Amino acid sequence: MAAPAADTTIALDDAGILSQVARADAAEIGGARYMRVQTSNASVRTLATRLATDHVANLRQVTDAAATLNVTLPAVDTATAAPAGLQGLSGAAADSAWVQQEIDDHTATIDKLQNTLLPAAAGTGVKALLQNTIPVLRAHLAAAQVAQKHVGH
Repeated sequence: MAAPAADTTIALDDAGILSQVARADAAEIGGARYMRVQTSNASVRTLATRLATDHVANLRQVTDAAATLNVTLPAVDTATAAPAGLQGLSGAAADSAWVQQEIDDHTATIDKLQNTLLPAAAGTGVKALLQNTIPVLRAHLAAAQVAQKHVGH
């Protein structure tokens, strides 16, 4: 999940937390789908496929948690889209930039989940969702670090 930008308009209650996570998952899904199609690098394609699959699953869990809490999530767009910062890049330059972006995003997201969202979560279901998401994001970070060794810097 891309690190949700600091948004002072979204409360740090369970509804706001789920909204932030849903938006971040959607951004990850769109970017990963884009890279899966655009790259010719097997390591980048493998990473993109894993991120798309895992973030789709996480978005489904977020949606289910929101339904349980009777929370309406904002509409999210999971359409395939070029990640910010990749416009005008192609080939190894795009691969390298995207993998670095994923390393940065996952590092920031893990920090935000552990230090901001998890402490603010009130419901046990939301807390459990966040706690279960952190190891997946750590695995994504590790996979991105491995992929980085296989792309031009």
